[in-house]
Amino acid sequence: MREPGFDRCGADSIDALLESARLVRLARGATVHRYGEPLEDLVMVVDGVLEAGRRVGARRRHLVAFTYPGMVLGFLSCVDGGPVPHDAVAHVASVLMLIPVDAVRKRRQIDASIRQAFEIQFADRIRRLYDGLAEGNSLPLRQRLAKQLNTLVRSHGRQMGHEWHIDLDMPQSDLADLLGTTRQSVNEELRQMERQGLIRVTRSRITVVNLETLRTCGPRGMVGPVADAHAPEP
Repeated sequence: MREPGFDRCGADSIDALLESARLVRLARGATVHRYGEPLEDLVMVVDGVLEAGRRVGARRRHLVAFTYPGMVLGFLSCVDGGPVPHDAVAHVASVLMLIPVDAVRKRRQIDASIRQAFEIQFADRIRRLYDGLAEGNSLPLRQRLAKQLNTLVRSHGRQMGHEWHIDLDMPQSDLADLLGTTRQSVNEELRQMERQGLIRVTRSRITVVNLETLRTCGPRGMVGPVADAHAPEP
């Protein structure tokens, strides 16, 4: 498991946690969790990508985060017993490990290292949530978009010479939903980045041409620090 906290657990604890787990394969667009339903399984992504979000009204979607291999969904409902706080949908065909929530709760009661891992998880996610809220209110869209592209390079980047190809379909509408803005605004920023030689956009695929400059990309190409962080995910 790639999540913070679980790297401190011994192999025996992890093996016991995964003892009742099962692997499933999801086609693109299939749903593993639905907002408001009771949680049945803690979900770890083995291969592929899940998108966590919620529909707001008939058309608008609030995309919270993407969940990549080694990351886990379901901690909140596993702890408080409440309903699932978002939909979890396969962004691409994915392989998941499902761990029955009852088995996880029992393991937490008898294994101090697993309890501590859950505490570290919540602390880590709350910090990232605070960072995300602060950035959403203060950073320009250009910097938030640059951060998201850096995250995608880390998770799905394939280097070819000096370029990085992001091997993941990423429509501008998804980037807009993730950043809480409009598709038109994202399109404008991507065009600016493309004109400045930072990226190349082909349909739903993005190639980062100048990764070093993108990492320090500020408003309209100005250089400024861009933190390296994953988007918060519940």
